[in-house]
Amino acid sequence: MGGGTWASRLLDIVDIDRPLGLVAASVALVVALYALGIALSASSVISSKYWNVFPAAFAILYALSIYGRSARDEPSHRPLRIYLTTMLLAYLTLLAIAAPPGYYVALASPSTVNGFLKEVESFRSTYTTLPSMSTAIFEHNLEIDLISYVPVAGAALLGFSIMETSSLVWAASSSSMMAGNPLWFSYVLSVIIAPDTFTEFSSYAIAVVGGYVLYTSLIKGDARGIWRSAALLAGSIALLYASAVLEAWLILNVGA
Repeated sequence: MGGGTWASRLLDIVDIDRPLGLVAASVALVVALYALGIALSASSVISSKYWNVFPAAFAILYALSIYGRSARDEPSHRPLRIYLTTMLLAYLTLLAIAAPPGYYVALASPSTVNGFLKEVESFRSTYTTLPSMSTAIFEHNLEIDLISYVPVAGAALLGFSIMETSSLVWAASSSSMMAGNPLWFSYVLSVIIAPDTFTEFSSYAIAVVGGYVLYTSLIKGDARGIWRSAALLAGSIALLYASAVLEAWLILNVGA
């Protein structure tokens, strides 16, 4: 009985309808995992792989925030709240929450940072026209978008993707800081302020909302809800394509 009450209170704290609790829990989780990672850093084998624990734990937390409560208790505003809180959490993760994991990656696994930067440079040198780069970006992001639409598992994947990508961005900036570059924060800042970051995050958030609407509609036997869910997925894909074109244009013409 006590265990059930404790679990219920924890789910209430991290519920998507309570963004401050979810953000606080995310910060606490990251700090705790970072402290554990530092304690384990004596082992190079463990420390080089340990950073993957951050996105995995964040994935579970994010999925629980959406699906931890009964779908039959869903308030009418919940889909909108899922979108808004997901956007807030994604930007806060990119802005600050992923800083400890990113620093840990730079410290414990420099090869991961180098591999990430080489992958970015290879991509930019491989696709040199707007159509080819837009298509490549869209195809890659479409996989994330479609999986994000899958109830429960999709939310976990998006949570993993948000933390993993943000951690690698911070890892690149942290490596630059360790090298003495006074403009080390520019890498993070350029991603934060890029307009395609907003459109891409929005696409994924809409897909997750669509997956949640599908989940609740199936439970309640709501046929209209299933169609609304499909419309949300279609909208997220359309926005994702526009986002890919925008990102490619910025890379080719602005160097963003």
